[in-house]
Amino acid sequence: LILPGLKLAWQERGQSWGKWVLISGLGYLLAISVMATKLPWYCLPVYPAFAIAVGGYLDEIWQAPRSRHYPLFWRTWLALIALVAVGGMGYAWVNEAPILIGVFAALTFSSLVTIQLLTRKDPQFLSILLWGTYLALLLLMGSSHWLWEINEAFVVEPVAELVRTLPADEPVYIWFFHQRPALNFYSQRPVLPLSARVPSLDLQSASAEQIKQQLTSEPGNRQWSDLGNAYLLVPPGVAPVLSSLPCTAIPAELPSTSHWQIVHTEACAY
Repeated sequence: LILPGLKLAWQERGQSWGKWVLISGLGYLLAISVMATKLPWYCLPVYPAFAIAVGGYLDEIWQAPRSRHYPLFWRTWLALIALVAVGGMGYAWVNEAPILIGVFAALTFSSLVTIQLLTRKDPQFLSILLWGTYLALLLLMGSSHWLWEINEAFVVEPVAELVRTLPADEPVYIWFFHQRPALNFYSQRPVLPLSARVPSLDLQSASAEQIKQQLTSEPGNRQWSDLGNAYLLVPPGVAPVLSSLPCTAIPAELPSTSHWQIVHTEACAY
């Protein structure tokens, strides 16, 4: 519906709403398209413009004569959504996620009823489609399942609580492959991935002997010593291995969790 809505906005570009949709929506979309760094939430500001464009198109459909023929691909697309939603209900059932079952059930029911109303050329299909979508989004946004960045790989809040106990004058690294913006936000300071400073270290090493070998041979030895004074958040099984290295220790006065332990390195040569 976005493309027909934008087409309508172009046709109505003489109206204030059409100008606003084209300038704020397409203009911003063009701006983020040329940016070097792109994150998923960068596109959020275009949603209001696209929503207005789609709303204008849906209003045209609502005002159209009841004899209007609706495109076949609408029903095909809705049938595909219903099929995927049924599969989603099975996935949610296996993973014991009742909220997701409700989300997919709302999508399935509204899609199937909308298909029937489209077949009858009944414009009331819009009401069913909008209310079904609204209910599904309400259930989803009322849960924690949509917080993909916060829930990715590990929950950030307990880790951020550890970070906030550390002195602010030394950098903090974590046994991870890339930055977590949510972790930086809740920690109120940057938490850098260890892989960026010690790229020769395989963070997926299965044994303590492998980790120690990587950090006592070049270039891992030099990269590790270049850390200087820093704090590291590492898995508990890794902490004893690192603490056996020169100038590295586990501060007894600092807290830990079942998944993370703090290790401190000092600026000294091996």
